[in-house]
Amino acid sequence: MSEKQNLIKEPDYGTFEEHNEASMGIQALEAPRHPWTPSKTPPIAFVIVFLTLFFLALFTLYNEAVFAGRKTAIVIDAGSSHSHFTLFTWTDESDIKSIMHCTVQQGISTLDDYDVKNHLETCLLNISRARGLWPSSTRIFLGATAGMRHLSPATADSLMTAVRSSLQDSDFDFRDEGDAAILSGSKEGLYDWITINFLSGVNGENMGVMDMGGASCQLSYECTPTEGNCSSNTMDIYFYNKFRTIFTKSEPCYGINTAHKRYLVDLISKGFYKNKSFSKEIKDPCISYPTHFKKSYLEDNQCTRLMISDSSFDESYSKLSSDFTFSFITANSTSECTTNSLFKDCIFDNCFSDYPERPYIIDEYIGEASLYWEFYKILGGKTSFSKLEEHIREQCQRQKESKNHPSDCFKINFIHKLLKDGYKFDQNDDLRFADEFRDISASWSLGFLLAKHEYFRSILNDNPA
Repeated sequence: MSEKQNLIKEPDYGTFEEHNEASMGIQALEAPRHPWTPSKTPPIAFVIVFLTLFFLALFTLYNEAVFAGRKTAIVIDAGSSHSHFTLFTWTDESDIKSIMHCTVQQGISTLDDYDVKNHLETCLLNISRARGLWPSSTRIFLGATAGMRHLSPATADSLMTAVRSSLQDSDFDFRDEGDAAILSGSKEGLYDWITINFLSGVNGENMGVMDMGGASCQLSYECTPTEGNCSSNTMDIYFYNKFRTIFTKSEPCYGINTAHKRYLVDLISKGFYKNKSFSKEIKDPCISYPTHFKKSYLEDNQCTRLMISDSSFDESYSKLSSDFTFSFITANSTSECTTNSLFKDCIFDNCFSDYPERPYIIDEYIGEASLYWEFYKILGGKTSFSKLEEHIREQCQRQKESKNHPSDCFKINFIHKLLKDGYKFDQNDDLRFADEFRDISASWSLGFLLAKHEYFRSILNDNPA
């Protein structure tokens, strides 16, 4: 064989390929190949790598074009039962968008200091992996709500130190201690109001906002001091070229989870006073199937402490172990489901406040969070006040046929009581319940961003001189 033939001889790729070529009878018909061209068809792995790199480059170029000139920021809503991360992006205040969300179950307030970093990293790493979408200068903010407000100052401070350290070590731009803070109930309500009224626009409707989380609820609306409908729970802000007075009030023990704990403790105390002992089985007219709760779950020093209690109850209750389990069983009829003990017949230290008469300049009230998920969704969107009690009775009756959501009857009765007897809404009020508003989550997160980020200082100052 000549030297030239040796140079163009096809490399040996193993018996499997040789066997197949021979069986096809085409080996002698192949045209000569260059030495660096080992096969007529590129290996599939090469094709996959090439296409992956091609589309990655295309994706990067596309995102560079889309996000060129855009600003980005992450806001973390550190609630009592979970932490929710939202990534916002904008070129100016007219086109702000939320483009990524991530949720970690369990509230920071329930963690030990050394668990905080892992808790936050769950979502921070997910967002970091998509860093091609936005610049490295992405700001990050965290607001903690009622779960943290319920802790002792020393415990809360220690957890917030761990939070700030974790954010400082992240890939994002954490600048100031105030960028991670425990929000007061009034501030939380204010940022709710800012979110909705910012999204409705400078010439939009005048919206009031109701918000309910796991541990508290808030009501906020614009009021006019000269008309006497503001009371003392107000904050002055500069918003859209105008100084405004916002009524904002928080009820610290009227979130959906803390209210349920209070309701159960009320049933336990009534059973004790009746029988002079604790029963492991307690009738609950608000449930469709039996439920079970440990004493440790029900203990909340701020929210479940009875206003009037006798020494025999206190002594007997304190002797129960934290693992003692109370079993709640169904009653004969859900028609007896009532939450009066949380309102006008309140038996706890921390009861619902009196509210001033609301102004009639409010076009509409928006109900967010649990008011949407635990009321509007359960009732299937039926929220007309004139037929509301009828819808609630129907839903509670249907609930008896389902074991998936045994506490739904309590939730809708409690929220209805809150709206009617707490906030004193009636059929004359225009209520709307929303999970999103203009494609952005209906929550305080956007309002918090507008107040914290210097870019928006021209349209909002939540602490004017």
